[in-house]
Amino acid sequence: MAARAAPMSGPAWSVKAVASVMEDQLSSAALAAGASGNAAVPACRRMAPELLLCVQSPYAPGRVAMMAEVVAAGQSLDGAFATARDQVEAAWARVPARTFSVDGIAGQYYVRSGGDGFDAAALLRPELLARLAGGVPVVAVPEDGTVVWWVPGHADFDKMVAVGVRRMAEASSAPVSSRIYQHTGTKWSTWAEVRGNIGLPAPVPQPPPSSEDP
Repeated sequence: MAARAAPMSGPAWSVKAVASVMEDQLSSAALAAGASGNAAVPACRRMAPELLLCVQSPYAPGRVAMMAEVVAAGQSLDGAFATARDQVEAAWARVPARTFSVDGIAGQYYVRSGGDGFDAAALLRPELLARLAGGVPVVAVPEDGTVVWWVPGHADFDKMVAVGVRRMAEASSAPVSSRIYQHTGTKWSTWAEVRGNIGLPAPVPQPPPSSEDP
């Protein structure tokens, strides 16, 4: 693996996924509370349609940091994301992804729901998801703290899992997006979005990924 710059000595930044509509809401709430300038600018980056990845405040877990916090720590937004990116493999070694199948249909999908600020951080590591899946995957972030991915190709299986993603987003108290994304090599774009409704068999857990993987 290529060497990267050493992480900053300040906060250990993590990230959280939020629906894109939240950016304006977070800013408006900060302004209403009397904040101004960078204190009212969420430290977020648009990763894909409907999906933002935001720096999580190290001082208030679960809260999106404002740019004023990032700047006060002597960091840039790019630097904070790089720090989070460099922690993904270690976090996933502590809390590995799980593998599931759908009864009666060939295929398997992966879920990581560690709730530690490094689930959606996988969007910063598309090559890691591909390595774990054994191919170029499609990815979903139905709610904060959960990422789902699989290698598409079996129409029935793809539809089953995609519907499950939509249902998870609909049932969540912290929904992000029901869209399915795929990395093009340069960016994340929408691969599919389920609009129909079919029955979804209960998932069947499979052995975890190899201990050599995060």
